[in-house]
Amino acid sequence: MSEWFDSSMLLAGVVVRTTAENAAKSEATWLQTYGQLIGVAIGAVLTGSVALLLAIMNNRSSDRRLKMTQAHDLQRESQRMTRERLEELYEQAGHWTSGLEQFGILGLRLAKGLLSYKQYAGLVGAQGEKSQLQRTRMELLFDVYGSDDARNAAQAVKDAQSAFMKLFHRVELIAQGPEMLQAIVPSRAPADPALYELLNEAAGKVGKKGKELREVISAQVKF
Repeated sequence: MSEWFDSSMLLAGVVVRTTAENAAKSEATWLQTYGQLIGVAIGAVLTGSVALLLAIMNNRSSDRRLKMTQAHDLQRESQRMTRERLEELYEQAGHWTSGLEQFGILGLRLAKGLLSYKQYAGLVGAQGEKSQLQRTRMELLFDVYGSDDARNAAQAVKDAQSAFMKLFHRVELIAQGPEMLQAIVPSRAPADPALYELLNEAAGKVGKKGKELREVISAQVKF
């Protein structure tokens, strides 16, 4: 802006000096000379004002473009970060649902009498030690980045797992009985055919809801 203003003032000064010199050399009266000087001065002021206005408009336009560029860059960075967090959420949700499915498989084997409770507890413990699930981190990602559909899908998994555990508790009570707890091979299955069928159905629902959850998060990542 200052460059435009300085250039205008310099141009006006040159015009004023030139006019004054020409006026001094001519036979014009002082009134005519001063009139010319005033005209030149007004022209210089107008020229400088126009130049100043153009410079202000140009700066404002530049500021708007800069702000738009910055806003666009911030939006892209926000989208990139959100995508990365959703991908992390998908991974954590995968660890969670896979763990529940494995837990259900071990529970069904216990219900069938294929494992003693001691063997079952050992396998569950080993599975927990190998798990890469960070439960607190997953819950935080759901709260901050998960959509309403994702949170609802996660709740559906929890509800399905809760229904399975209510049935499985009956199996645990039998499998933990004194006559079965220390058995290497259980003498009888802790679940009768009817209870096992209910357990199998409940475990299948946990797996189904887990798959739906992963699909919802995947759709959110792609969006």
